[in-house]
Amino acid sequence: SKKGEFLGKSRDIDKYYNLPEKSFLGTRHPVEYLRIRTGQRGSFVNYKYNHLDDSGRKTHADEFETQLEKPIQMENILLALGYENFMTAVNSS
Repeated sequence: SKKGEFLGKSRDIDKYYNLPEKSFLGTRHPVEYLRIRTGQRGSFVNYKYNHLDDSGRKTHADEFETQLEKPIQMENILLALGYENFMTAVNSS
């Protein structure tokens, strides 16, 4: 029988951005978000748009993600374009 090997804890840092005039938090559940995630697997930028039906339930989502070589440069680009970092979350498992 094979035994699992403990690889250690993982930790992701998620930074969420929006434009001041277009808050992603305007609804009970965010309809869209832009996130930079940095963790053991690397760094990624992600945009997600949740499509809702007339009752507000999610029907499907458009999601776009790509790996970043230099996440700080992506943050600088977003800030230069007027985006603000409105939330940072640290997730450990």
